Amino acid sequence: MQSRLFTLDFSAFGGDYTVPAPSYFVLLLIGFLFATVMGCLWAKRVGQDPDVIVDLGLAMLLAGVAGGRLLHVFADGYFWDYVHLCTDPSKVDWHVTRAECLSTYDGVWNAVDGVCRPKQTDCLAWAKFYGGGFAYYGGFIGASAAAWFLLKADRFPFWKAADMAGMVVPVGLAFGRMGCTLAGCCFGTRWDSSWALSFPGHSPASEAQWKDKLLEQPSEPSLPVHPTQLYESVASLAIAAFLTLYLHSRKKYDGQIFIAFMALYAGARFLIEFFRDDDRGALLGLSTSQLIGVILVGVGVYLHLRLSKPAPILALVVACAACGQEVDHPSYAPACDPGECLPPMPGQNGSGNGSGSGGESGGGEEALGTFTGDVSTYANDFFDTGTVLTTGATVSATGRNGSRVKANYD
Repeated sequence: MQSRLFTLDFSAFGGDYTVPAPSYFVLLLIGFLFATVMGCLWAKRVGQDPDVIVDLGLAMLLAGVAGGRLLHVFADGYFWDYVHLCTDPSKVDWHVTRAECLSTYDGVWNAVDGVCRPKQTDCLAWAKFYGGGFAYYGGFIGASAAAWFLLKADRFPFWKAADMAGMVVPVGLAFGRMGCTLAGCCFGTRWDSSWALSFPGHSPASEAQWKDKLLEQPSEPSLPVHPTQLYESVASLAIAAFLTLYLHSRKKYDGQIFIAFMALYAGARFLIEFFRDDDRGALLGLSTSQLIGVILVGVGVYLHLRLSKPAPILALVVACAACGQEVDHPSYAPACDPGECLPPMPGQNGSGNGSGSGGESGGGEEALGTFTGDVSTYANDFFDTGTVLTTGATVSATGRNGSRVKANYD
């Protein structure tokens, strides 16, 4: 275990000022940089603006840290400790040795109760994220919310970006869990095996086992435990490989990769949680992460049913948008006539100019052609609905003056 990888020394600039680099944050930053670079390469490949991905990465990082910290404060079992740190420090018990209390924690030792207590109030303790304490799902929810608002503001196809995130986020998560291994947090239950890990004295595992009367002193190395951090790291890499190498080329609609990531990670995390032994919130016999995972699987099923449905009116919406017609929502046939300005689409074959009977009442059917490419990006350039056309869908719609518009999507 190496909780600090290195220390930045700024004494050359005057004074005695150093900044430690915690292992978890260093690995988390590496994962973030990797995901951002991969996202920028993806954006260039699909003809989108890479600058949007850079802004997106920074916004998601900040929102993720905030969300992860807040969920830790409210759901990991430390809420009242943070409240009492601000209102009445005498109600806060730190189960450490007397030497640690006076040196590391700078607290007050209570010999009667055999616990350490804070010297003074600290109403901002909950916000000191650099001291550790995060919950992944809080970061996931916070980062997803930030992505939604930013991508909507930039008119960037949300579900396409979500699919990109579904491929790179698990890689970044794998780096983060490697950082957890170095920091010693998120440790597992006892396990007598050659594959088990034993953490050094004063590690989170040693202190937890000392509190449970399994060790005489927290300075002793921990008993062997399940390497749950590595379990999750390997599972995340396996999910990333499956989504990138297999599902990406076979997806049927935008958003499918992201939904698969949510479901696969939730399932893997649900199982791994049974082998973890660190302090976490719990309800109904399940940890906070397991409960959130169940909810996210339900959300994933809903999104799959919604996004995989054909959107036959979308072709006419695109045509109207190309003609300068504003459309509020594609849930109804828009009252507009594409006329002769039907737009060319990616991979279009056959006649797609819409010329002929577009302006005639009761006119004939205009064949937009057969489209073999992904038309959802093109549609979202005009109208961000979050809906896509499934393969094999035939679009046939009637314009305001009776003209017909038809398209086949293979």
